Amino acid sequence: MISKHSLKIRLCVMLLFLGFVIHIILGLYTIIQPERRLRVKPRQVAVIEARGRTYHRHVGQVVDMKLRNEYVKRRQVVESFHPHLMARREIFGYHGHQYPNSKHMGYRGISGEPEIVSSTCQNCVLIGTSETVIGSNRGARIDEADCVFRLGLSPVTSFTHDVGSKTTFRILDAKNFQEIMKKPQKFVHGALASRHVFVFDLPNEAEMFSFSRSVKKLTKQHPPILFYRIDRHGEQRSLVSMREAAAQAGYRLPGARPSTLWFTIQVMMDAGCSNSTIYGVPDPKFCKRTTDSYFRSRYWDVYSPTLCNNGNDAGSTTRGTDPSLPSLADRRALLGWMKSRNFTAFDPPWPQLSIHF
Repeated sequence: MISKHSLKIRLCVMLLFLGFVIHIILGLYTIIQPERRLRVKPRQVAVIEARGRTYHRHVGQVVDMKLRNEYVKRRQVVESFHPHLMARREIFGYHGHQYPNSKHMGYRGISGEPEIVSSTCQNCVLIGTSETVIGSNRGARIDEADCVFRLGLSPVTSFTHDVGSKTTFRILDAKNFQEIMKKPQKFVHGALASRHVFVFDLPNEAEMFSFSRSVKKLTKQHPPILFYRIDRHGEQRSLVSMREAAAQAGYRLPGARPSTLWFTIQVMMDAGCSNSTIYGVPDPKFCKRTTDSYFRSRYWDVYSPTLCNNGNDAGSTTRGTDPSLPSLADRRALLGWMKSRNFTAFDPPWPQLSIHF
């Protein structure tokens, strides 16, 4: 016969063992789903998911930049009057790296640390991709500028008489960058030689790691070349500035995303350009005036589509095919941005501006 005392002991042991098993299961569940560790987070620091051009999911920044700025201000106040609360939140990971320093422009170097554009420019020139620049004979005038900005894979070899030979900044997307890195010497002394190279639209960590590894090998051999990666904060910052500029011209761009042109404009603003000139970028209504244009959208590619086809602008669909081409949304935003700044445009001129060319 088992005594009542022994039954009580066995029951207690079984309950303790059951509690231990439940504790282990809950711990494993927490490890598998780390986003549930912190329980309820404040709304303005919640992690959201976004989809890139390849439809891969990645962690995105908060869409409402006004809300982010208010959060940064509130955090500074709390740091001043309640530093112990901020220390506790940092320990438990409430802030992490989701909200970088407000001084951070959204550029990161090879090491992944935030960087600031190291070049300061006053007189700047932006060279577009359209064939309208061919035959302009402006190469010598372009090379006189303090900084020259080029889009994507636009070369200078064989076109120096019209587009110049100087390249200070080159902005291109990740897809074209990976193609060029198969022959990286082009960035040094080839048709794409540049002093500063900015890459955007890296959708995942694997491509970011590949970017850093391939660039480190090139910079060891050629230290003067500087590479930057535009992170999610920089992309969001460009998106907000593009929509604000488009609103000044009377356009609303709810679903548009920046292409290479607007990322270049953002870099120009950060580089301190005060007097700027554009060549080879048609205005938003160019195809309304010129129904069928024989000009190619890429001056170096004889197989590229024409700028206009039956009144349809080639830039209206470039975001899904080739982001290096100036999109129609970018040019609409550029119109609003140019109206409030010392900016001129040639080849072709922009008749919508009040500036007399």
